Amino acid sequence: MKKQIVLASILLSVAHTQAQEKFPELIFTDIPGAPRLQMPFLVKGSTAPVMAERHGLAAPALWDWDGDGKNDLLIGEFETSDTASTIRVYRNTGSNRKPRFTDDFTYAKDIKGTNIAVKQWCCIGFTPQFTDLDGDGFKDLITGQYHPGEVTWFRGSKQGFLPGVQLKQAGDPKAPNNDFNYWNYSSASFGDIDGDGLPDLVTGGSSLRVSKNIGTRANPEFGYREWLLDIYGDPLDVVQYTKEDSAVLEKYGKREPSGDTKLSPFITDWDHDGTPDLLVTNSYHYTNLPAVTFFRGVKKQGKIRFERGVPLFRAKDGSKAFPGSGPRVFAGDWNNDGIDDLIMGASVPTLNNGIFSGHLAWTYEEITGIAAAGKDPGRTSAEDRKKILEKIAKDSTTRMHYLGKEGKPEYLTLRHRGYVYVFLGQKNPAKAAPADTAAVVDIQRKMLHIVKDDNPVVQYTVSAPAEVRRAELFEVTVRFDIEDGWHIYAPTGVDNGQGMIVTSVTFELPRLWNKIGPAEWPASVAMGLTEVYKGKDVTFKQRLLAPIYVKKGVYNIKCKVTFQTCNDDQCLPPQEDTVELNIEARIN
Repeated sequence: MKKQIVLASILLSVAHTQAQEKFPELIFTDIPGAPRLQMPFLVKGSTAPVMAERHGLAAPALWDWDGDGKNDLLIGEFETSDTASTIRVYRNTGSNRKPRFTDDFTYAKDIKGTNIAVKQWCCIGFTPQFTDLDGDGFKDLITGQYHPGEVTWFRGSKQGFLPGVQLKQAGDPKAPNNDFNYWNYSSASFGDIDGDGLPDLVTGGSSLRVSKNIGTRANPEFGYREWLLDIYGDPLDVVQYTKEDSAVLEKYGKREPSGDTKLSPFITDWDHDGTPDLLVTNSYHYTNLPAVTFFRGVKKQGKIRFERGVPLFRAKDGSKAFPGSGPRVFAGDWNNDGIDDLIMGASVPTLNNGIFSGHLAWTYEEITGIAAAGKDPGRTSAEDRKKILEKIAKDSTTRMHYLGKEGKPEYLTLRHRGYVYVFLGQKNPAKAAPADTAAVVDIQRKMLHIVKDDNPVVQYTVSAPAEVRRAELFEVTVRFDIEDGWHIYAPTGVDNGQGMIVTSVTFELPRLWNKIGPAEWPASVAMGLTEVYKGKDVTFKQRLLAPIYVKKGVYNIKCKVTFQTCNDDQCLPPQEDTVELNIEARIN
């Protein structure tokens, strides 16, 4: 009897192992210059897969953590906590040519001996990226965060990584009434996008955006998050919608610019043509999403745009091509053969105390309705599980929440775990052809320019785009041209109590339209006890963001401009105008 039980256990273990590793036949997109990927394998320790636990997401990276000259495997984890989204370090006990790992791991620590971690309260986890941000010769460790949009920088040094600090970003992620979707899901990667030699910040979420490095080589600082654009001037998109989809989207306005809300970018020169490319993952929750999208970078006049995205691989039979959800990628040389490999983590569903569920892993969550990573009913106590079962019996909404669309009671044991797979690369005999820069469309924006010239000595122009797309960041400017000998008063606070009307520009925005960051005023000059503006081209700027789910139509933005004009002898009466901007919003 005991032999039968042992044999059954072995057979069950073998079956689960096969389910973890058995992929459908994959078709890989042949990208000239890029490695030719092979079928993936699961990374294992002594007796089980190496893994991330907690809430299950796995963000892999290669790094020689212990300084022995061999790349170790790092796995970023996700936990709803201030201190538990950490990095597991699996030490390479083999060689760089043939990496090997045991079941043992440690947590990555900074030079003070504290676990390297960031605060997360949803859906992203620690996603380790390495780049030398400050030009000191040491690579730094950086990760994004879910919300409010901070990116944390652990500086590298001879002794190791320093405690984390937040990167300087234009706008304040913690400001009240911030736009959630602009800052949310700040998955982060770095590369020189504008050709100035400094690493720029690329973030994911519902849009792929770039924050250009506006600092210096030694002191990085990042600007506002502008869309990354394809060669046609459109925001990058991981999903191609049908005409039927587009009709629904146009009617109801429900669509992210990128096609998903959980994009995670990785910048690398994948095709080795000297221009950065993008490998982008997503929630992988829906049937129309590829596991990884490749965007080829095209450099024109020093600036980078991207060709339309293509899936890096797909299943030949049209089924799901990769297990689980929430994949993360890292490009690196796994086996030290000089060819890039693809290391890919994913959140895989397990049941009944950690048994891999082939059915749930190889079926999209859109179909099964099970909870994504971050919601693990299997972590609840037996007592709480009993209470949940009582609620399920009475309430269909609770039943759906915990048991999905299939309603199986064993789904109450669901635990997401993070597994890591490797696609080895082989040398591609075809080199990348030069990108067709002639195909890059120059962007010619239609602009609104409303001129106010009823003041005898001051003329000003309010300018804004005539049309914007959903979730687009755009700029409204007010340019004052002031006659010689006259001035208007600057809102610096120096003029308070002097009786002058200081210059102000305020906005009345449609519902869900938001300001991003503070207004930008030009430098003022001192005049006695006051600060003033003089001369031509005195320009005020304010960045605004269209809602992510805006419907197609025309939206009215009211811009209220107030100022008073004086010279050394007299002041004209204060002037207050309301300029109306009618901006057309369209789908992407």
